[in-house]
Amino acid sequence: MKYLEDLKQHLKELPQSEQDNIINYYQEYIEDAGFNEDELVTKLGNPKNLAQKLKFDYFMDNDLHDDQQSEPVKHKDVRVLWIVILGILSLPISIPILITLFFVPLIILVTLIFTVIVVSISLIFASLVTIVSGLAVISQSLWDGLFYVGIGLAIGGLMTVILSFMPTVIKLISSLSLKIAKYLQTKFKKEGASK
Repeated sequence: MKYLEDLKQHLKELPQSEQDNIINYYQEYIEDAGFNEDELVTKLGNPKNLAQKLKFDYFMDNDLHDDQQSEPVKHKDVRVLWIVILGILSLPISIPILITLFFVPLIILVTLIFTVIVVSISLIFASLVTIVSGLAVISQSLWDGLFYVGIGLAIGGLMTVILSFMPTVIKLISSLSLKIAKYLQTKFKKEGASK
């Protein structure tokens, strides 16, 4: 049939399988309806116009299908780009915060150890000074001298007790500082993974 031959000539831009599907469809349609050449032009329009409409529909459907498949990828790419840009812009704020959070447990640990050492040295010095003062005063007043020597020995005894617990206290402080650091590290990893 000349109408279908002309139609096929105007569908050359389409894939061969699509051309075959269209020609088969219209061939069945024409046979079922029993149209002749003149009735086809009246009913469907000339072959060139019908071919243009069919090509337009085909390419629009394929473009829409491609856009639907590629949009999540495009959206994801834009989202990743925004995250990178925000990450870069937040560096002047986030780096000092991260450094502070990392070093805070370390600073606390060092400060507490330093405090324990200074207090221990102070107590040792106070004990020695009080005992020496008490021995110096004992010749003038026995009771005052014994009082100062007793105070010095009490401070020395307290210092011995503190020194015996110092390794345990240092281990406890170190353990607590490490737990705080690990907690902060896992918290930042979880927040980073969720973003």
